[in-house]
Amino acid sequence: MIERNLKAIREKLAARGLDAMLITDDITRRYVTGMPDSAGAVLVGKAQAAVITDFRYIEAAQCCKPAFSVEMIEKRDGYGAAAKAHFDAWGAKRIGFEDDRMTVADYKTWTAAFDAECVAAGDIISDLRVRKTEQEIESLVAAQRLAERAWEKMLGCIRPGMSEIELRGELAAICYRLGAENMSFDTIVASGPNSSRPHAVPGERRVQAGDFITFDFGVCVNGYCSDMTRTVAVGGVSDEMRRIYDIVLRAQLAAEEMLRAGVSYTDFDGCARDIIKAEGYGPNFGHSLSHGIGLEIHEAAYTSDSDKILPAGSVVSVEPGIYLEGRFGVRIEDMALVCEDGCRILTDCPKELIIL
Repeated sequence: MIERNLKAIREKLAARGLDAMLITDDITRRYVTGMPDSAGAVLVGKAQAAVITDFRYIEAAQCCKPAFSVEMIEKRDGYGAAAKAHFDAWGAKRIGFEDDRMTVADYKTWTAAFDAECVAAGDIISDLRVRKTEQEIESLVAAQRLAERAWEKMLGCIRPGMSEIELRGELAAICYRLGAENMSFDTIVASGPNSSRPHAVPGERRVQAGDFITFDFGVCVNGYCSDMTRTVAVGGVSDEMRRIYDIVLRAQLAAEEMLRAGVSYTDFDGCARDIIKAEGYGPNFGHSLSHGIGLEIHEAAYTSDSDKILPAGSVVSVEPGIYLEGRFGVRIEDMALVCEDGCRILTDCPKELIIL
């Protein structure tokens, strides 16, 4: 994968008339080098590549050889001078940098160290990351399977009287016992009226009979994230609650049915949104249907008015929802791999309404 990434980056650099690329973001460094954790900078030139790091990561950085040369510096010396020495030796006059990931302060620090022109080029890496390799897909599936095993165990732990915070802690404990490296993001557990908030923060509210509970969570395996949402009921549901659940599920299944390479995000999003709107709940679905997933839980984020075309090899969420303010909400989410002739649903977990 390292050689594939270097080749692709160099092709993009050549197409833009750039001599080299400066990579400083933690996630991007991992993507390009394969190092699980690091500090410092990765430099990619026309024929050379280098990893500059400090004592904490120098041993781990040896795995980058021979594709990268590896240099250790003292932290007090700063990375700018070391990077400049490489760029000067390579004759790099135009250097791309990650404008979408670098702070203004960091930009000033880095560019002050160079005699070369620095050009915004963050999309070189972000565009490359959209299309997943088989190795990446395997890691994403592994993360999702672990999350599903955790969810199956979690269903036996949910009971009235437990707080949202307790439920979140129990789910995390199960995930770590099963081997998760980390949680993909701060788990959402929202019960009863709190479930009407798409990004509710778990609190002290205790589960009651008649509640919907929305669980939105994921785990990391090999650095790659999973993401799933399931809404379950405790004790029973009203006719209205069941109807809302069925609408959301129908919208999600329809969107998954039409998902394929070449479909515009507007049409994909609209497929689910139109079903919810036709049932009279259009204003109650206020977030995007999807986002990209990979080394980060949100990659290549889309909006409902985006004219972007979904490419083969991308992995996206499919997560419609309906939220009735102060009463309850329902969201159902799967991960899907976009293919030329359709999509492959990476989530293998029942979606029919579960009443505990």
